[in-house]
Amino acid sequence: DIDQIGTLLQRAYSGGPDNLHPDLAGWRAEVRAILDGRFGPFIPECSFVAEHTLDRFHLAGSIMAHLERNVPRIHHLAVAPSFRHVGLGQYLELKTMQRLQELGHSTVILYVTLGIPAFNLYHRLGFIEAGPTYIEAERKINV
Repeated sequence: DIDQIGTLLQRAYSGGPDNLHPDLAGWRAEVRAILDGRFGPFIPECSFVAEHTLDRFHLAGSIMAHLERNVPRIHHLAVAPSFRHVGLGQYLELKTMQRLQELGHSTVILYVTLGIPAFNLYHRLGFIEAGPTYIEAERKINV
């Protein structure tokens, strides 16, 4: 469900360096773009949600995968704040990698912001840095 996944992403990234959208509509639009294949062909059989009934949001975590240059990419692995540090992110990542392997893929890529807790998770799961693909730069424009 686009609305629920968008809400989860907003909650998971709120206040952090990966909070890309100022409002819920932006997160829902990004989920829609992923599902519509605008970042590359979506891989539904390798994308999962973890549900719960503890509050009105009903999603504890989600992971979405798509192809980027014919290589599977994890676009978002998100875990709701109240479900962190119990292994849910690791479970979703391993489930996705297992399914990708069953489909014949031998590699998966992802992008992660250095210094956030997820970086340590990916390192534990065997991901290695393939090098920076971009840098963030800033310049004052009062010329």
